[in-house]
Amino acid sequence: LEIRIPQGLLPPKQGIPVEGVILSYQVKSLDFRERNLSYVATAPDEILDETLEKVRAILDSDDVAEEFS
Repeated sequence: LEIRIPQGLLPPKQGIPVEGVILSYQVKSLDFRERNLSYVATAPDEILDETLEKVRAILDSDDVAEEFS
C-alpha cells in the first residue's frame, strides 16, 4: 500500500532531493492544510493513479463498509 517516489522523479526542495513513499492507507493525511504540511511538487499521473487506485480499494473494502454502516 506504499507507493515509492524514487529520487529524481520530483524536483529538489531547497536543494534537497525528494524521495520517499506515499502511504495510501493514511487517508487522514489528505487534509494537508490541517496538518500544516507544505507543497513540494505535483507527482506524475502514473503515481497519482496508483495512489488513488489503492485508496479506492481501501475505501471500498468490506472492513471499511462495516465500520460506517
